[in-house]
Amino acid sequence: MSKSELIFSFSFAAITIIITMISVLALWKIFKKANQPGWFSLIPFYNAFVLFEIIGMSPWWLLVLFVIYFFQYFLLFLIHTFFFVPYLFLTFIFSMIIIWYIIICACINLCRSFHKDDAFTIGLIFFPYIFFLTLAFGKDIYIGPSPINDFIFKSKNKTTIIKYCLGCGKKVPDNSMKFCTNCGNPLLKEKNQEFYS
Repeated sequence: MSKSELIFSFSFAAITIIITMISVLALWKIFKKANQPGWFSLIPFYNAFVLFEIIGMSPWWLLVLFVIYFFQYFLLFLIHTFFFVPYLFLTFIFSMIIIWYIIICACINLCRSFHKDDAFTIGLIFFPYIFFLTLAFGKDIYIGPSPINDFIFKSKNKTTIIKYCLGCGKKVPDNSMKFCTNCGNPLLKEKNQEFYS
């Protein structure tokens, strides 16, 4: 291995480790905001399970992702080993569509759980590292799971209009209240500014 290849390999490994550590730290902060132990972010696979619980998405999607990833590696092996078969390529495309469907649903649910708007959701989908760090280290308050209607795995979470005050983070005991009893901030604003239901 030449000196330039060694430097490139070392640089790539260092960047990968740094990105992984920052991602785990961001996930730790999100878990803490959602009143979950931060160290859950250190456990592979279980951290994804906890995240899906936090955002109100069915954990069965994780099993679907695992099966699809395993299937894709097997499929790539078949395509590489044998002659190219068109239906194998179509199956690969179909599995990629399912993966992106799950990723987009998770991004939408994560943003809704922190009461972020659609523009932030689009940013999270296309620039995940930047917006995930913004969500983790920003002043956003976790308001509880508010999942979108999933046509395959129905969510077991019943959502309400308001769960927490955005001003102070205090839990709101009654959804009909117009002002927070702790800080006095208005809870219900104009219709387009209400919490997701």
